[in-house]
Amino acid sequence: MKNLRSVLWDDETLASNAAARNPEFGITARAASRRLPFRLLRYWFVDRLLREEALRRGRRLRVLEVGVHRGQMKAFVDGAATVEGHVPYLAWDAVDCAIEAARLRELGYGHLHHADLEDATDLRNLETAIGDATYDAIIVLHLLEHLHEPERVLASLSRALAPRGVVVGGFPVLPGWLAPIRERQLRRSAKPFGHVSAFSPRRLERMASACGFAADFQAGAFGLRASGSRLEDSALWLRLNLLFGAVFPAWPGELYWRIRRLAPATEPVAAGSRPLPRPA
Repeated sequence: MKNLRSVLWDDETLASNAAARNPEFGITARAASRRLPFRLLRYWFVDRLLREEALRRGRRLRVLEVGVHRGQMKAFVDGAATVEGHVPYLAWDAVDCAIEAARLRELGYGHLHHADLEDATDLRNLETAIGDATYDAIIVLHLLEHLHEPERVLASLSRALAPRGVVVGGFPVLPGWLAPIRERQLRRSAKPFGHVSAFSPRRLERMASACGFAADFQAGAFGLRASGSRLEDSALWLRLNLLFGAVFPAWPGELYWRIRRLAPATEPVAAGSRPLPRPA
């Protein structure tokens, strides 16, 4: 199973990521004191998937992060780069409805785009500002569950991807039969900026297919989270949870994924070209 490779990923960028332990990063002191805090798994998954993509392409990536908050994702990737000695991106731009420009500039973000993704006019203006085929990777980390029409937003954002580009993201996950029930509950009681959409692995696959993508990775992050406990010092505890998440991706928890734009059926194959080897 291709998704089982998450069990074998190097955890040193999680264990030794100084940037993610900075008080400004935003996790609790208790979580930060643990060697492998599950609070950081969302960033670790995306970092691993971006690094796989850079390896696959043989070059650094042009990245657009949508729903950037205070820049934790890029800070984590930069912290991982100090451990591994390699930066996987060439440029990193941002979209958010509340841009903290000074902080994001300090963290090294490039172009900053202000947009309310729930507003159709803002979304069209964002498409124009970004342009077509601009990025190798778009990050939507814990964003889509906050949107009433995530499929529409994903389709709009996907126009900014270069051929064979990827979208990398994560969101809370439920079994397919339970997700629609949970979504109705969320929408009855949602607070501003709260969760209003619920997802299953099957919904992710439908979303990807509707945009001309296919999922090439999806796995849960854990079966049981014991945040801040000494269990989070154990590599075995991490591996067992990753294994459970890979085998049972619909288990209520969090799903992390990468979807890839499919090549058009009529796309010519360059003479003498050979497929790149898949990353480990």
